[in-house]
Amino acid sequence: MPSGHNRRTRLSTIAFLVAFGLCRLQWGYLQRAVSSLYVDDERGWGPRSSLSDTHSSPAKYILRPGPHIGNIGTQVQFKALLGLGHRLSKLSCAFHLAQYVWKGKVSFFHARFRNCVGVEVDIFEDLFGAAKIQLARPEPPTMTRLKHMNTTESRILQIQNDVLGYYSGENYKRAQIKIPHSYTDASRSPWLQKMESDVLLFNYLIRNFRGLSAMREFQAAHGFTNHTVIGLHLRVGNGEGQHFIGANRSVTNATIYIKDTVDLIRRFLEANPPPKPPLLFVATDQVTVLPVLRHHMSDIPIATYSQPRVPEQKGVSFKAWRKGSQCLDGWYYSFMDMALLSEAEVVVAGMFSTFTQILPLARVFGKQIQPHRQRYDWKYCEVGGERQTRLSCFRTREDWLFRLDPSRIQTVGLMDPVRAGKLEPVQHSVVVHLPELEREPQLDAALAFLVGDKPGIWTLGEPFNPKFREFNQSTLNLDWSWRDL
Repeated sequence: MPSGHNRRTRLSTIAFLVAFGLCRLQWGYLQRAVSSLYVDDERGWGPRSSLSDTHSSPAKYILRPGPHIGNIGTQVQFKALLGLGHRLSKLSCAFHLAQYVWKGKVSFFHARFRNCVGVEVDIFEDLFGAAKIQLARPEPPTMTRLKHMNTTESRILQIQNDVLGYYSGENYKRAQIKIPHSYTDASRSPWLQKMESDVLLFNYLIRNFRGLSAMREFQAAHGFTNHTVIGLHLRVGNGEGQHFIGANRSVTNATIYIKDTVDLIRRFLEANPPPKPPLLFVATDQVTVLPVLRHHMSDIPIATYSQPRVPEQKGVSFKAWRKGSQCLDGWYYSFMDMALLSEAEVVVAGMFSTFTQILPLARVFGKQIQPHRQRYDWKYCEVGGERQTRLSCFRTREDWLFRLDPSRIQTVGLMDPVRAGKLEPVQHSVVVHLPELEREPQLDAALAFLVGDKPGIWTLGEPFNPKFREFNQSTLNLDWSWRDL
């Protein structure tokens, strides 16, 4: 009897040890599987397969969609509103907050552009394939944390439209916010670092854009590599009316505006001969622009991406096309135009717009970090002045943002060339969003929630932050800058 009892005890002990060993083995495998997906980097944690990139990026860290291992860790969820340029400007702020300001504290960045009417897929997912972006190494799994691996039990920080602590450069200028001299130093400027962050995010979007193959085919068909490509954005409003007038962007005579813009580009190319024959890629909101443009620039080849367009004087596509596949197509073609602008050697903004000043500006200036991409010294140009008769071009993001050295800005005008050297540079409104100098207290409270151990959802800020909104166009002073501070 005792011997049978001892035998059963030994068998039970062996079974327990085997089960325990298998659990330890499985648990160790799970931890190694999570860890093996990522490699440490000075910018954070990234997938091991992500340490090379065909597009230039100022950061060594290359983003990839997060692996499907559950919601281990924390999320920042961003919900966008309004047009594409506006959405990307706000998206870049939420991304910078999650990736850099809260470095290592956020595992996933989740972007939402909402749905077209009658379509289940989110617009962001339709464009880029996955709404989640992996930011930091997931927290090592523990028995306690495994209980919180579904979305409803994770720590989720939600942001809609405005991102607390980030405002456009023009907001700071209107309020005449003084900045420290260190802000103009590329090695330690929070503002220039934010603009580097934009390059990282937008390169990720380009790489994951569902139209990437079609974009590369278009570039090959039009010989982008054999030309110095000038990306021109001509937005004339297409019937937006009071919105354009209120923003000081109204075009009285589109034909004269287009002809003057063409003449300015031609004069600039004469003064700064490109290394290869020029090619003009044009993105526009109004179909009637194209024949007028071709008539006045018959000596330079013009490329446009074929697409359905909103009828004349019927507004912009994100308002005109709200339903079904037409809605999704509108977003697709808008991003295609924006992406192709960013592939140019130099971008020309016919007037200030988030369409050119967010993704294209970030990427065209971002190319400066790889010398083999510097095929043309000038990167970004602005058309403006009285009756749009001047064009100013910039080499670097520092020159464009701070304008510390006027000699590094080149301006041409529709006048006697002898007087051209006396022309004041064009200065568009700065719609790039930058972090505020003084940290918002609510950001510290939000971070405490993210690093805590209680699952839940925290909403940060309001969709439309009232701060700085009391400054209207009448207070705009384009001559005021940070260079004398």
